[in-house]
Amino acid sequence: MQAGITPDEQLAAQTKLALRRLASAVAVVSCRYGDMRHAMTATAVNAMSMNPPSMIVCVNRATTFHGAISTAKRFAINILHRIEFNGRSVLISGDTRLNQNVIKYGAGVDLLLHEVLAVNPAVLQKVPKLMAIFNLHTSAAQCGEVFAQDKPKLAAFTHIVLMGAPAFGVPFPASTVQDIIDETRKVYHGPLKSGVDLMSFEIGDTVAVNRPM
Repeated sequence: MQAGITPDEQLAAQTKLALRRLASAVAVVSCRYGDMRHAMTATAVNAMSMNPPSMIVCVNRATTFHGAISTAKRFAINILHRIEFNGRSVLISGDTRLNQNVIKYGAGVDLLLHEVLAVNPAVLQKVPKLMAIFNLHTSAAQCGEVFAQDKPKLAAFTHIVLMGAPAFGVPFPASTVQDIIDETRKVYHGPLKSGVDLMSFEIGDTVAVNRPM
């Protein structure tokens, strides 16, 4: 065990590494509250029971959507990666390697949300088993290739994995969000944002980004 890391911290780090190998579909959960429609993307969506048929969805209590879905009488779960409405379109990659279907169905969308993983190459050399996780995701350079081909009005990173290995005693810093941006910019020079929790987008003739307060 690395000095300064408690058993609980080590277990938490190893659990995160294991969960990063668990690919999940992206769902859009939606509801109507009053005269407004509300929606959020989620990966924490699972079947709970078949008798009666029930689903469980994890929603952050700090979001506006939590208040809406808590009050709504019903909600919908849509398993998809491309959304089209009133001539506008969004594509969400979900957890994926470089995927030709993302390129095919993301061409010309208004908003393309793509997962990304970055890792210091020295970490992979010291801990080779992390390569199994790295190979299940898309690198920043690969995301740049996707964005360059699809030419969305706005590309944005979601599910950003900055892989480090403190639990294994590797003395190399994890990559940063800026590292991801810099690597992507070697290939793609269009509009690009790095997502953060509670960020939202408004899609019209342009795509507006609303950062959390």
